[in-house]
Amino acid sequence: MDSDTSAASATQAPETGKPFVLLFSGGLDSTLEVVERMKTHGEAHLLTFNNGYCINTQGSLRRASELKDRFGAERIIDSLIDTKPLMQTILEDFKVLWREYRSPLIVDMGCKMASVTELILYAKKNGIEEISDGASVDQTQIFIQHPEFSAHIKPLISAHGLRFLRPVLFDIGREEKIAKLKSLGFDRGSKTLEKLHITSQLKHQPFCLVGFSTFFFTSPLRKIPLVQRYDLPMNQAKALWDALLPRATAYLDARLAEA
Repeated sequence: MDSDTSAASATQAPETGKPFVLLFSGGLDSTLEVVERMKTHGEAHLLTFNNGYCINTQGSLRRASELKDRFGAERIIDSLIDTKPLMQTILEDFKVLWREYRSPLIVDMGCKMASVTELILYAKKNGIEEISDGASVDQTQIFIQHPEFSAHIKPLISAHGLRFLRPVLFDIGREEKIAKLKSLGFDRGSKTLEKLHITSQLKHQPFCLVGFSTFFFTSPLRKIPLVQRYDLPMNQAKALWDALLPRATAYLDARLAEA
């Protein structure tokens, strides 16, 4: 297949493709997920969330622009959503939570719950039935990306009549993903940052200042006893999600009642 034919095939919408909503960082995994899902879906609604502590929030919008060039602006709908108020509500008793869990990953939990909640709200308001959080197999060292945790949060999504999509690239390694991104004509990111176990896609995705501690739990530094002391094991992560869930549910119920 020549390049012109390939480009035309990439931008042609499936005849019966449904829309889907994606938690979109603009990084490696979420970009490739869009590319793969556009083979079977008609529209991609890309939601980037700003919890109030992020820099480079426009990075994902630049990546979305590249995707619009490839698939057409009518098929790629991107939004930047402020989740700071909801995240603050979810973590309103942070000091109490810290005394119980003793992990900076509490912040990651609050951000994750706020993002998933807004994904659900957006999908319901726009009549979309499928959502994805862009989870990656490459960072299952912490609970956020782990399939076991994804299974734990699925009931919240299913309870609202939505289908939680399993990431389509979950079974290939990071190097393969980077090669695929490059072959599609996208910026493959910084090789130096990749070697340091920091995301290579900082140019194209927001960076959370309060979530910087995540680096310690996804890099080789996680093996240091002091770092391990402040980790959030899976059983505690599930317990924390369950404890905070009523706050997200109350927010969802109130917002959906307004619609």
